[in-house]
Amino acid sequence: MPCAVGIAGQGPGGEVVSVTNHDSRRRPAAFLLAIAAFLLSIGVLVGQGPSTAEAQIQGTIKGSAQTLSGSLTLNNGSATIAIPNPNSVSLPAGGSASEGIDFTDPGSLTVRITGSASVQCDGMASAPLVLDANCTSTITNFAVSFQSITPITIGRIVAKSSTVATAAGPVSTSAGTTVENICVKEAQGSPCLAIPSGGSVSFNYPPTSGTVSLQTETPRTSDGSSSGSGMRVTGVRISLTLIPTLNTPTGGSLSLTLGVADSFIGSLATPTPRPTSTPSITPTPTRTPTPSGPPDPRPHKAVLPALARDE
Repeated sequence: MPCAVGIAGQGPGGEVVSVTNHDSRRRPAAFLLAIAAFLLSIGVLVGQGPSTAEAQIQGTIKGSAQTLSGSLTLNNGSATIAIPNPNSVSLPAGGSASEGIDFTDPGSLTVRITGSASVQCDGMASAPLVLDANCTSTITNFAVSFQSITPITIGRIVAKSSTVATAAGPVSTSAGTTVENICVKEAQGSPCLAIPSGGSVSFNYPPTSGTVSLQTETPRTSDGSSSGSGMRVTGVRISLTLIPTLNTPTGGSLSLTLGVADSFIGSLATPTPRPTSTPSITPTPTRTPTPSGPPDPRPHKAVLPALARDE
């Protein structure tokens, strides 16, 4: 409340006089309301809602890799021998394997198949909106022989199949597939036959004859009931006829598939992310000033008792 301090005393004629001093710190009501409005305008940031959850793409990942498959059949029908596959992995489990190729037929044909080999498959979510499926089959220093004849050697085979899926859909590729230093001969000391990329060559190297095909790719858009994208890559196919001889009167045939890699991603779905909450502002509570009327215009006097003057 406004207040004043009065001092009273005697004037020159002995009359009582007073001086009034009003409190200069009194604030008008309009000034207090302005402060309240300013505090309300800045507010206090009390928190922020959860950020948007990144949408995780979902789908079916499949794939496989193997280094060798095939069979050896005798002409007399006495036996069909499955060529063992030393390395094989598949998705979604994935993993790797590495075991050398070393096969010799148990009969009189003396077919020998040798080489070093490894396989690997990986399937993962490499980013919030990316799925990857990769399978690779690698064979080095491969050779197939029949008795003392070695008509086919291959320095290196890499069969690679990759499928990547994003919100735009899946895409498959054979990038990284290669066949190096392949040599198919028709006689001892003869030059290697030229084989075009993705093509084949027929040859005759007694007592064998056959066909060798390089890098075949089979793309697909489904796997069972799942639609998507996939690709099966085969490094080399070999088909041989083993001509009967005096030492091996039976003869037969040999079929080999070298370096196979396959990948597929389908049944894609991208969940709808949660919306991001916007920051909220809670106003700072303020006191409502108590309304007051205009100050009392009448001065408040503190009158001191008059002191008697000594005569």
